[in-house]
Amino acid sequence: MTGNILRGFLIFGGCYFIFDALLHFSNLKLTSVENVWSVSALNYGRLINFLYASFVLLAASIAFAIQTDLKKYQTIILISAIWALLHGLILLGLVWTQDYQQIFTQSPSLLVWLPFYREYLSFSSFLLFLYSGMVYLYFKKYK
Repeated sequence: MTGNILRGFLIFGGCYFIFDALLHFSNLKLTSVENVWSVSALNYGRLINFLYASFVLLAASIAFAIQTDLKKYQTIILISAIWALLHGLILLGLVWTQDYQQIFTQSPSLLVWLPFYREYLSFSSFLLFLYSGMVYLYFKKYK
C-alpha cells in the first residue's frame, strides 16, 4: 500500500516538474519586467530560468525512473526524502519571513501568476513533508 502511494508521489512529482520546466522555459514570469529591467538583467533572468528548467527536467526523469523499482533505487529515494525535508523547512522559513504581496506589487506578472504565493509555498512544503514521511514509513516497514 505505501509503495503504491510512494510511486504516486513520484509520478505526480515528475508531472509537476515537467509543467514547472515548461513554465520556466516560456519566460512568462519575466513579461512584466521587460520594459523595466535592463537587457543584461533580462538575459540573466532568462538564463536562470533555462538552467532551472533544465535541472527540473532532470528531476522529473529521475522521479519517473526511480518509481519503477523502489527497492533498487532505495538510496536515491532516501536522499530525495532528506532533501525534501530540508527544502520544506526552507520554504516554511520563507513563508514566515517574507511578504510576497508587497514584494510582487512592483512586478504585476508575478502577482498575477502567484497571487497566493505564501499559500503555494506552504502547500509545497506540506507535500514535501508528506513525501518525506511516506518514504520513512515505506522503508521502516520494509527494512
